[in-house]
Amino acid sequence: SHTTLFRSIIYTHRLALRADGTVLLNGEALTGGRLSARLSEIASSQDARVLLEADGSITYDQIARLMVDVQKAGVSGIGVVTEGVEK
Repeated sequence: SHTTLFRSIIYTHRLALRADGTVLLNGEALTGGRLSARLSEIASSQDARVLLEADGSITYDQIARLMVDVQKAGVSGIGVVTEGVEK
């Protein structure tokens, strides 16, 4: 018999990257130093996880750059959700 165990991951913060380049952290628009400071605060909390959402028009490069910023701030738990493109 084969058993598969799925572990549910709870993301405590949402980071959204919009088509116009706006970055929202838990619904609040943040730029540059303010974003870095907030991410550092998040990183200092126990078991902090960030779910990164990106509009469908966002490029992989843009997502990757934001993920690097999140990791540099010390947040290690990052999930990514992108909007699908309907054909």
